[in-house]
Parts: sequence; C-alpha cells; structure tokens
Amino acid sequence: MELNNGTLRWFLYTCWQWSWGNTHQPTRDELQYALRFDFKASNNETEYEALIASIIIALDAGARNLISYYDSQSVTKQVNGEHEIKEEWVKEYLMEI
Repeated sequence: MELNNGTLRWFLYTCWQWSWGNTHQPTRDELQYALRFDFKASNNETEYEALIASIIIALDAGARNLISYYDSQSVTKQVNGEHEIKEEWVKEYLMEI
C-alpha cells in the first residue's frame, strides 16, 4: 500500500499456483492467502477464479484504488483488451472482473 496524492493505493499480486507463497513472507502491510477451489475447472477457469477471489478479498479489506499484477499472461492480456475474446465463458468472467 502507498499514498498517492492523499489516496491509499493497494497493490494486488495474484499467483494461481503455489510458487510465490513458498518464497515470500508478508510484511505488516500485506495480506497473504491460499485458496482452494472445491469444484472442477480448467486451468483457464481456475486462473479467472483466483483473480476474482483476490479482488474480492482486497475489496473486503478496504481496497478502493487497486493495481493488480498477475502471473497469467493469457488472463492479463484478455483483461487489458490485448487479446480477442471468442469464448462466452471468458466474457462472463471479464464482466465480473
């Protein structure tokens, strides 16, 4: 978190695999969560579910000015509008984000 022109800016780092969690210890200004989804989903669906869950956690913690970093290049490019989206299920995830 940091102040930017009097506004608290939150940074969200989402990793849909366990790689970051094993090497990084949160500081007093950080929250760290591990999520387990109890339903069948493709890798792509899991990536979207992880991002949405992370955003919900940040909002519940009080975030209003959120900058998100994500380790999924595919999801990042789709969210940023850099990839054409053909699948309806992806469009539904993007609407939720």
